[in-house]
Amino acid sequence: MRESTERQVLENMQNDTRLAKSRRNLLAVSAVLIVMTFAGASLTQVNGLIFELTFDSPERLLTVLCIASILLTIRYYNHASKYHSAIRERWTKRLTHDNRVISKHEHTDEWDGIAYLIAPSEADYDHPSGEYPTLDFHPQYFFNAEFEYAIDVSHDVIIRRVNIRELWKESKRKYLLVLGLILKYWFDEQLNEPDSLFLFSPYLLSIVGVMLYLCI
Repeated sequence: MRESTERQVLENMQNDTRLAKSRRNLLAVSAVLIVMTFAGASLTQVNGLIFELTFDSPERLLTVLCIASILLTIRYYNHASKYHSAIRERWTKRLTHDNRVISKHEHTDEWDGIAYLIAPSEADYDHPSGEYPTLDFHPQYFFNAEFEYAIDVSHDVIIRRVNIRELWKESKRKYLLVLGLILKYWFDEQLNEPDSLFLFSPYLLSIVGVMLYLCI
């Protein structure tokens, strides 16, 4: 099921013509910027089909390429944002199913896990009806992440969010544990899934190009 979902996201990205065009332009400009900056290459002429252009100040061309790379990154993000959401939803869902986040002991029927420890008072996991909140997760730059509890109260669903910083007050070790879990699932998603690599590689190339231009 997981492989099918990943394949579907990747196919959608590959078939998205607007995303493909933005991705191609961003990769091309960023690659040229990196080569010209890092390798010390200089460009004095560009031979087109009709015109021959001569640059008296090649360093200005680097500035133009840097600005173009930034603008193309923004445009690429506009087209890619919906795929960001799909990938984020996938890895956060895996996180919320980790036993260290929330779990119920098979023999004692007792709840345990980080999300259980910081659950709001309305989230009655031990209710006789057996109904318990639906858990979701919002990364929010990791250090400020929140668990979201969808709680059924008298046939009405209320939403409560709890910041993981609440764990810091109770136990610094548990806070660092959940932060480590968040980073683990995020890195696994970025490095091991083909659709994530496909989506995020243009950002990486753009960042490297701009940083080289600013630092060299």
